[in-house]
Amino acid sequence: MRTGILPLVTVAGLLLAACGGPDPRPEPDQSARASSPAASAPTAEFPSSYALDDVIIRMERTGCFGTCPIYSLQLKGDGAVVYNGIANVYIRGELRTFVSRQQVADLLYDFNRIGFFRLPDTIEAGQTLHLDGKRVDVMKLQREDLPNTRITLRVGDASKSVVYSQTAPEALVRMAERIDNMVNTARWVQRP
Repeated sequence: MRTGILPLVTVAGLLLAACGGPDPRPEPDQSARASSPAASAPTAEFPSSYALDDVIIRMERTGCFGTCPIYSLQLKGDGAVVYNGIANVYIRGELRTFVSRQQVADLLYDFNRIGFFRLPDTIEAGQTLHLDGKRVDVMKLQREDLPNTRITLRVGDASKSVVYSQTAPEALVRMAERIDNMVNTARWVQRP
């Protein structure tokens, strides 16, 4: 009877491996840091291993010819958030709050999914990008006075900044909106 159990366990293991596979999210290493010299070199790929405490996400919204809100947000891997309202916002100055570490990890998953480290530093009209596994042609909008958005992601020693103004792929705009929604910046930017 024992000989029938081993093939059953083997078949079950093969079925599990074929159906799911590992989660594509890069897992933050809570204890170790990359120590090789290559880790400090610029990279076009999302690091496969990192300490969540070594993550910083920064988003800056700049002005326009009108009254566009000007502010910056900084999120750290531990969930600490610093908002700095500069102009055309309801609350000016620095405020601090927190989000969960899981929210930061989920955001990092989305940065990796859209290929953030492979994007050009500046996104302009006429470019063709590959974002979220799809080809995206960047179109020019009519208004010339739109604000800039700069998103900077630092994961350990790897860092990448992307700036866009009147042109941006939808996936990148959604990332910026997700950062704003996660922190709930509307409470500081817009009058109640």
